[in-house]
Amino acid sequence: MVRPGLLVIAVCLSMSGLLVACGSGSSSSTTQAQATARPQTPARSGPSARLDPETGPPGTEVTVSGSGWTANAEVIVIGPTRGDPYVTTRATADGSFSARFRLEKQPDGAALQTGRLQLIARSGATEVQLPFLVETSRPIRRPGDGG
Repeated sequence: MVRPGLLVIAVCLSMSGLLVACGSGSSSSTTQAQATARPQTPARSGPSARLDPETGPPGTEVTVSGSGWTANAEVIVIGPTRGDPYVTTRATADGSFSARFRLEKQPDGAALQTGRLQLIARSGATEVQLPFLVETSRPIRRPGDGG
């Protein structure tokens, strides 16, 4: 029997996790909590790519880098409209790549619009989405400008 005012804590291991029971004097007031194991998220495999920076005004110089691509494969970065690629590069023997380009216009020559621009790194049938946020144009300061 448990005396009033005495805190009883019982810890039991079970097949599905940890079971904790706490009470303060009578078995009818026992509270139970069960910890459950969280499933592990599998590591992402396959090619990846990213832009740096991911935001800027028209004219921003951007670096695209990636890993996990087919060794020595050609990788192009294209926009959502038809036209020439922004940049064409080749993955190294370990499947990584890095290239720089200036994001001034759409590949078809149209002006960039403020807002989200979805670029794509592509090699054969493999594509990785590269979101870029186009900001409002900023004035360019030149030496000798007042200010």
